[in-house]
Amino acid sequence: MGKIELVFEDLPEVSGECLLIFPFESDSARYIERTGIAVVGWQMVALKSFVRRAFFELYPQMRIISPAERFAVVHRILLDSDFLADKKYLERTGKIAVAESLVELFVMLDESGIFSPEQIEQVSQRSNSERTRQALELYEAFRKDLAARGLVTAGESYVKIAGALREGKTPSPLRGKKRIVFANFLEFSVPQQEFIRALAEKFDVEISFPLSAGHYPSQWRGPLGRLARALGVRADFPKRADGHWLAAALDGNPEPARSALAIENEFPDAAIAKFPDPAREVEFVARAAKYLMSAKNIPPSEIFVITPNPDRYLPLMSALFEEMGIPLDVSGSTGAQVVAPQSLLFLLLDAVFSKWRRQETLAFLSHPAMRVALERMGTSYDEVRPLTYTKRLVSLDEWKKLVDDGHFGKVAGMLVKLDEILGKKPAGVEETLEKIGETVDVEGILRNLDSRRRQYFLAQWHQLTDTARMLDSGYG
Repeated sequence: MGKIELVFEDLPEVSGECLLIFPFESDSARYIERTGIAVVGWQMVALKSFVRRAFFELYPQMRIISPAERFAVVHRILLDSDFLADKKYLERTGKIAVAESLVELFVMLDESGIFSPEQIEQVSQRSNSERTRQALELYEAFRKDLAARGLVTAGESYVKIAGALREGKTPSPLRGKKRIVFANFLEFSVPQQEFIRALAEKFDVEISFPLSAGHYPSQWRGPLGRLARALGVRADFPKRADGHWLAAALDGNPEPARSALAIENEFPDAAIAKFPDPAREVEFVARAAKYLMSAKNIPPSEIFVITPNPDRYLPLMSALFEEMGIPLDVSGSTGAQVVAPQSLLFLLLDAVFSKWRRQETLAFLSHPAMRVALERMGTSYDEVRPLTYTKRLVSLDEWKKLVDDGHFGKVAGMLVKLDEILGKKPAGVEETLEKIGETVDVEGILRNLDSRRRQYFLAQWHQLTDTARMLDSGYG
């Protein structure tokens, strides 16, 4: 019989008898950089990778559903239901937006451990909204659909692994281990907590944090306290934060911040702070920006946030900065990220759904990949943009008039063909993606990118293709 502990100011050591579990793959890389330790075998792993491997070994006949496949299943069930009967609601929201809202609700229910019809019924009885009750009926249909196809949600996978552990089964990543350490986690979902409790029946389990308990300001102690109570362990915090100057400021003591920033009216050369996960890092940055803007009268345009991983941080930053009323300009982002095919497809869909209104069309054609495509057609974005005004190109009908134009005919023909591809009902999402790739000349775009951006774009395009296959599977 093991135990669960919360351990602060701890840098776990890697050993053959210990499995170190991180929230993200990149955390493993940072640990190796910091310690200089390289490992072989199951000694450190991201939680998602561990669960994927353990579940595959314990339940080879089942599979954890991917986010793309989950959306497709939800969307299909939605279209087959009466949930969209309210025309006013549908006009105001849109089918895709309704599906996305349902996915968010289903994920929340999944992370709360609501799986069985009985649990769903209990939630439904406590709801005062008829629409919420209808959504819960769709959630039950969603779970039945998954069960019939041998699929499980992420939350369900944790509970199933917990059940297998209690039956005496041990997946290969846990064999020979005595101690399991979860490093840099701030909170766990209800199914993850059940999984941790099952682990603690066999192993010693540590929830490890790299900083002292006093480093965490009061705003961030709530989640840690709730986590401790949920797992039945104790977490002791001092009355005030004793960590970085900004942590003290957030905890109501501005003096260390004033001292740190009042260096000949200039910023200090460096201020280092560490936090347990990206969400807390972003909250730190947002509050720091707010503090500098209000206390030091620093304009937002002079505050810069640099991150090596925009995909991971920008969505969090956009949401929190907007909530806190801090202007955020990401237009200066450079490098391989700007040619990501996902953003290209989103811009294409916006243009199609707008019926090729000028604003959306120009946004699509201004994507770096499309700028390359335009150059391969013998023109450029700088030529096409003023053309949309002089020719009043505000719809697809106007573009069609240019199909036979000697200079801009290829551009017009490409837009017409893209509209036809997305306007028809194809055999599948993957087939649609292939046709889009042929029309915008992905191969030609790749030949005109430097090697680093070409590698990134190609990897992302392959990922899109895999996602398309998942969508085809979800829509059936």
